Amino acid sequence: MKFFVLPLLSILFFIPNSFSQVTLVQFSTGFTNPIDLTNAGDSRIFVVEQAGKIFITDSNGVKKPIPFLDIHTRVISGGERGLLGLAFPPDYASSGFFYVNYTMQTNGATRISRFSVSPTNPDTALPNSEQVLLTIHQPFANHNGGNIEFGPDGYLYIGMGDGGSSGDPSNRAQNLDSLLGKMLRIDVSGGGNYSIPPTNPFVGKPGRDEIWAYGLRNPWRWSFDRLKGDLWIGDVGQNEYEEVDYQPGSSPGGENYGWRCYEGLHAYNTTGCAPQSSYVSPVLEIAQTPTNSCSVIAGYVYRGAEYSNMFGTMFLTDECNPNIKTLVPNGSGGFTMANLGTLNGSTLVSFGEDKWGEIYVVAYGGTIYKFKGANCSPVAYISDQSTIHSCAGGTYKLSTPPGNGFSYAWKLNGSVIPGATSSTYTASQSGNYTVTVTNRQACTATSSQVNLLFDLTTPTCPTMLSMKIFLEGFYLGSRTMIATVDPETYPTLCDTITAELHNVNPPYGLVYSSKSTISTSGQGTFQFPPSATGNNYYIAIQHRNSIETWSKFPVQFITSTTYDFSTSATKAYDDGYNLPMKQMESSPAVWALYTGDINHDDDVSSLDMTLEENDSNVSLFGYYDSDLNGDNASNSLDMTMIENNCNLSVYGVHP
Repeated sequence: MKFFVLPLLSILFFIPNSFSQVTLVQFSTGFTNPIDLTNAGDSRIFVVEQAGKIFITDSNGVKKPIPFLDIHTRVISGGERGLLGLAFPPDYASSGFFYVNYTMQTNGATRISRFSVSPTNPDTALPNSEQVLLTIHQPFANHNGGNIEFGPDGYLYIGMGDGGSSGDPSNRAQNLDSLLGKMLRIDVSGGGNYSIPPTNPFVGKPGRDEIWAYGLRNPWRWSFDRLKGDLWIGDVGQNEYEEVDYQPGSSPGGENYGWRCYEGLHAYNTTGCAPQSSYVSPVLEIAQTPTNSCSVIAGYVYRGAEYSNMFGTMFLTDECNPNIKTLVPNGSGGFTMANLGTLNGSTLVSFGEDKWGEIYVVAYGGTIYKFKGANCSPVAYISDQSTIHSCAGGTYKLSTPPGNGFSYAWKLNGSVIPGATSSTYTASQSGNYTVTVTNRQACTATSSQVNLLFDLTTPTCPTMLSMKIFLEGFYLGSRTMIATVDPETYPTLCDTITAELHNVNPPYGLVYSSKSTISTSGQGTFQFPPSATGNNYYIAIQHRNSIETWSKFPVQFITSTTYDFSTSATKAYDDGYNLPMKQMESSPAVWALYTGDINHDDDVSSLDMTLEENDSNVSLFGYYDSDLNGDNASNSLDMTMIENNCNLSVYGVHP
């Protein structure tokens, strides 16, 4: 199998000294079959009961008697079904939206829905505000997955089991046309239905665009490392092995974790499977029989500020074996496991975090426990790196984990920085930085020194290209993009552009390529490797339905380069044909990309017209090549644009 992390693990059967003071303390009780816990970005804790209710506790664990949400009449509960997941978006304080995952009473399907909080009572949701985003048929009653979370990118992630029975009889986890056995990623920021993030790995390829990763059996509980963005997945095993999968925060997605071909590191049903090296191995495999394990439950990497002896530690457990286990980096690119014992917990089914990153664990019997570490040990941490090269120029934001009631003092080269008393500090000069943290008990800790260098010429700094690009159809004139006029109707207008850097000499070969979004003002920023700096390139750009356009002349690249495709002075290379840019205004002139190249052959022709006719009168959500004007529909408005641009070609209109 293919490893992201090597070597796999060293298994320890003793408790390291750093964990000897880790305990569980009762936080709240009185719940009926609780199975999930989360926060909404404030001091409250939200506890999900399987039967269909969500309750709130305050920061001291006092449970409010009236549920925040009660949809038990819509939920079928029992076994692996019920109200299974809850997630609050980053903008919850302003939007009032939140999201749930539940099993439908009527047919047992998985439903992902949006609800709204009451505008007059922040502790009460509106049951009748439900907007269904996604309904996924479940062929069996088990392996429903259940967890949903917002990732560090702001997108909603949904863990789906393989549909159940035993052994994934229809091989759904490996089927890219099925949403079962997958990790999904969708964009719910528009306020309407969901759209597809343009960087999802199967956009424009065979398979469902919602898929982020696949080859999962039943990802019941999983989480993001709030500091590094890494994704940790607890994938429940069949009859022999539990596994924990790991996806680094830098991953572009698309991983295949191997089920049903492999259960953990062992072959399960390899009929029609690729070689073992084609799949991504778990970073932890737990044999069920000798450990009395049956259902791995991944927790969180501790990033709270209270307990330095827990910082950076991944916690996990198992429904049948309530021992708390830990994973920590081993210094060689892998992880080391330790077993802390039960810590007096029993039938543990889920973990959760509060606003501050403190960790909780949920017992199915009705009690919530909170992790406690060593006394008087606040976290003072800036970075794993002793030296940071700032590639942004001007300023750099330093931070340490914020704590409830903590105070901070930042120093530069050993001297206190006046006014630098929050958990973050925006540095504007090079030097050696530390932060001293004081908790509510007056215990203090000082971070390791970090050397910050503002050095844009360092080989580690990427080459940045900022461009202005208007898209025909999205442009209303008077330098106005359509989404600025009606953002609710056109939530997906921010679209993707591919930028290529080509050699300046024949045959003008491709050197680098980058994809980025273009904003409602026509602005896009693209990142290329550091080695692009100091060289000259032609810039070629293409939108998903435009004909390819090249820069008017070669561009010399520095660390931060700009180019404007919208003005007469710098618009596209035209070879005397005044193509392929369309003049949208005359005083002063504004130029835009010709759209209509739906089949990506660098021609706008009858072939594109046929594709548009096939999609005509289709209402869309997300990215669609035939939606030329970004109004979430393919119709006669798009057809007119093709007719106006028909017989335009890029061939010969570049160096």
